[in-house]
Amino acid sequence: MNPNLHFDEVPPDDPAPDKRRSATSEFLRAQGEAPQRTPIQKIFGRSPLTVHSRSWLWAALGEVEVARALARLADGWKVVHSVPIRDAESQSCVDHLVIGPGGVYAVRAASFSGQDVWVSERSLIVAGHRLPHLRQVTLAVGQAETALSAAVDFPVSVIGVIAVVEPESITVTGRPRDVDVVASSQLTRWISRRPVILGPLQIRMMVDAATTESTWQAHPFSSPESVALVESFESIRRELVAARMVRRMWAAGGAVALAGGAVSLAIAIIMGN
Repeated sequence: MNPNLHFDEVPPDDPAPDKRRSATSEFLRAQGEAPQRTPIQKIFGRSPLTVHSRSWLWAALGEVEVARALARLADGWKVVHSVPIRDAESQSCVDHLVIGPGGVYAVRAASFSGQDVWVSERSLIVAGHRLPHLRQVTLAVGQAETALSAAVDFPVSVIGVIAVVEPESITVTGRPRDVDVVASSQLTRWISRRPVILGPLQIRMMVDAATTESTWQAHPFSSPESVALVESFESIRRELVAARMVRRMWAAGGAVALAGGAVSLAIAIIMGN
């Protein structure tokens, strides 16, 4: 388990914001509005996050971790990140659109680190909370199929995937229609083992369509794997880890001081007797 994923600032049952944009980009935009911490605040380990950026952190962590997992796919696979898609009624964002010999996958990252995940045909339950991820992914799958089919002029089938980052467990009592729930640690292997259904020409046509802005009739997508984006995110992650360590050191120091005070008091009582 990666200890850098866990921060005191993140509620364990945070369902993550509505995914209409790249969570990583939104997190960095919100964090860019934060004032610099003073030297005293750094000494006492104050978190560098703002209220707004904190709400995006959990989703951004998952987005980046899943992007790293998908980067390990073999040649022949293409990953397009943060694809904004919309129809006449709604708009959503596909975290990672994966295209290759095994088909097309709309991957939604979900950070439920250390939590039990229960999946049925119609529900995704995490830590006792029923979350809307299945419905959101199903909607995104339909939008992606419509857009890609129109762009390449032949029917395109898209499979939805919820990639869960470091869950305690995943229990599937019934497979949702058109959506699979997979631990991010198993995602690359799971996709690589899918049966071959697309040839090189079909893959090339769909990749071209997926990387063309007019296909989605939305703002250009951005990649969480871009060097600048990752460096900025990792810089803030290091600050969070450092701040947490400082707070723990202060807490440990306080415990030692309290223990020392208790011993001194006990000695004083004994000597007084």
